[in-house]
Formats: sequence, structure tokens, C-alpha cells
Amino acid sequence: MIPASMENIDSTTYKLMNQFLAGGGKIISFASEITYLDGSKSDAIMEMLKKYPEQCLFVNGISDPLVKEIFSREGFSISELSTSHGELYHQRRILDDGQLLILVNSSEDKSSTASIKAMGKSVIIMDPVSGMISQVPATSGSDGLYFNVDLNPVGSALYFISSGESSLPLLQTSPGGETPVIPNSEFSEKRKKYTHP
Repeated sequence: MIPASMENIDSTTYKLMNQFLAGGGKIISFASEITYLDGSKSDAIMEMLKKYPEQCLFVNGISDPLVKEIFSREGFSISELSTSHGELYHQRRILDDGQLLILVNSSEDKSSTASIKAMGKSVIIMDPVSGMISQVPATSGSDGLYFNVDLNPVGSALYFISSGESSLPLLQTSPGGETPVIPNSEFSEKRKKYTHP
């Protein structure tokens, strides 16, 4: 997958991409053009991608119907709500007894809200900081479990979608009950220094 902001590819990556395509692999590009190879203007990357039109798919963004078709997985989906303006990312691992799901909102100032559908019998949230483990309220349907997530800016959550029933207590939530973590000024200044040299 090539992100939209990609303008330059180094020659090692270029060679690997060429081998990958020659072996039948598929590349999805959110970038309409990649015009630099090793920092120098070059047509080589676009020529390589055009050489494999069936394997190189150019898409207009994450909401492109082709993206949903390619990345959809039977029994699992994440639908961001219309009120969500954050940057939601996830990683999922299929295990013998369920699925491990990590969610991250990378936005520094906007919350992220989504509805998740997954196959399983119960959903558990695990807090790696406090060690607390609770069952998440979920609605059971013919095509799986449904539950909602609401992540604060730069927030994250760790879930286990279990193949079995859970006897853990339900997660108790109250609107506005979260305690924000305010970074101290020293941390903020260091972050600014290293993030924006």
C-alpha cells in the first residue's frame, strides 16, 4: 500500500516492489503520482506501476468503494460514525480463542467514534495502565457482535473479542468521567523540538 503523501521511493523499495509485482502481488496506491526515486526526479516508479495494470490499483481515498471491497473481511468491520473527526487506526490478530484488537486515535485534537462488528460471544476491554479488565456491552446479531468505541484525541484501547462467554463485570462508564492526562511543559517542549525540527 502506498500512502497519499508518498512522493519518493528509495531504490531498494523500488526493486522489492518490482519483484513483488512480478510474483503476482498487488499494490494499492493512494498517491496519484510518485515522481522521485532516491530523491531524484524519475518516471521509473510510475512506469513500473503502469506495467501491471491489473495488480496496481489507484484509489481516491479511504472512502473509495474499491478500498472497502479490497480490505473488507468477512465477519469484521469498523464503521466510523459521521460525528467522528479523528484519525482511527487498528490492528487485529486472529487467535485460537478469539481476536485481539488494538485501536488508536492519532488525532491530537479530535475524538474518534466507531461501531465495530466482529464474530464472537463477548468483548473484553483491557487497560494496560491500570490492569483493569472489563466486559464491554455489545449487541448480538445474526452476523456477529456489535459494540461502539469512543477514543479521545491521542487515545487508544485494547480489546479481546472472545469466542466464549465472559463472566467479567460490565464496563461502567459515565459521560465525562474520563480523566485527561495533561503532559507537563517539559515533555511538550521536547515533543515540539523533535517532531518539528
